[in-house]
Amino acid sequence: MAKIIHGLREAILLIAGQKNNYSEEMIRLAKDLGIDRNIIFAGWLNKAELRLAYMASDVITLPSIYPEPFGMIALEAMACKKPVIGTCFGGTKEIIKDGETGYVINPNDADSFADKI
Repeated sequence: MAKIIHGLREAILLIAGQKNNYSEEMIRLAKDLGIDRNIIFAGWLNKAELRLAYMASDVITLPSIYPEPFGMIALEAMACKKPVIGTCFGGTKEIIKDGETGYVINPNDADSFADKI
């Protein structure tokens, strides 16, 4: 996100999901990098809230390093007519038409990931 904000200062990252030790570490890192004002930790969202989050977004990202067998989030985002930048690991790469409905990226390559966003 720091790479993205460097070129697009008004960018906002909305993170939806359970708040836990990992999210607390992300909050600390964002503060250390000086980008905490560009990040919203929404916590767990119900279906209606999640749909609103999709609709309010310009792009949906799935940079998981875990090989998920099926990327339901990618389908939900596409149903909201949003481009998806998703991981090359697992089933997500089978859902995204690279360069057409979004991009398939290696989440370990931060520069390429930022460029696609």
